[in-house]
Amino acid sequence: MATNLENLLAASDGTQSYALLDGASIPNLYSRLEALDVPFTSLLNGWSSAAFLRVAPFIAEIDPGSPRLEKLIDDAIPVGGMVWFCSTQPIDRIRSRLFKFYYWRKGKNHVYARIADAMYFSSLLRIANSDQLRMLGAIAHRVVIPRNNQFDVFVFDNETGHFVPPQQATEEVS
Repeated sequence: MATNLENLLAASDGTQSYALLDGASIPNLYSRLEALDVPFTSLLNGWSSAAFLRVAPFIAEIDPGSPRLEKLIDDAIPVGGMVWFCSTQPIDRIRSRLFKFYYWRKGKNHVYARIADAMYFSSLLRIANSDQLRMLGAIAHRVVIPRNNQFDVFVFDNETGHFVPPQQATEEVS
């Protein structure tokens, strides 16, 4: 039987993969990422990255040969604390684009969204406008959302400007 990591890598179409991980759902996420010895970054920046270290979402580059990564993924999936991306973009560009979906500010008010939460992200793909979806599609041509004991795979369709199941895509970005 294949592991969660093997299944995610199989759904990744061979391109570099990244995990968007929810610090609010996964205990000790920051220290666990440090132990992986892979590139990772918080979606937060400035003072908030230190202040909210325990609950911040992080993006981690995937190293398929890491046993600690396999354990982290196995812990993240049941709590809905991970979204998987396939991208040819560098991690800093991915962070910069995802931050736009994570933090909103209007006047003195601001809000942080649980973008790394699988249920939230799944909803985001349904309600986002075409400009927002194109912004996501520019950094991730394939998204895998582990939910309800299955992997929901979506590819960005250039013609429609939406994320669709692979069998509905008219053209994949490579």
